[in-house]
Amino acid sequence: MQWLELDAEVEGVVNPDTESHYHYFLSGEIYRDCCYQCPYAQRQRVGDITVGDYWGVQKYDPQLLVEQGGTINSKEGVSCLLINTERGQHLVEKYGAKIESYPVEFSNIA
Repeated sequence: MQWLELDAEVEGVVNPDTESHYHYFLSGEIYRDCCYQCPYAQRQRVGDITVGDYWGVQKYDPQLLVEQGGTINSKEGVSCLLINTERGQHLVEKYGAKIESYPVEFSNIA
C-alpha cells in the first residue's frame, strides 16, 4: 500500500464553473436514486454523532456569519454536528471544548 503525502500549506478554491464534478454535484445532476431511499438518511441515526455540511447557513441562520456580525466565516465551510445519543452528548462534552457551536433547527440542515 502506498500513502499519499499532502502538503498542509497548500490552499485552493474549488470553482464550480471549472471543476465539473463540483458543478454537477451542486446542480444535483449526479445524485443517485438510492440516496433518496437510504435508511441512514433520516432523523433517527445509528451513530452517536453525525458530521455533515451546513449548506443552509446563509439562508436559515445568516446572523451566525461574519458578514452579519457573527463569528462564522462561511468561506471556510460550515459543518453541522448532530448529537444522536447520550454517549454522543458525553463525547462532545468531554472532547468538544474547541468546537464553536450554535443550536439550529434540524429541518434547516436536513
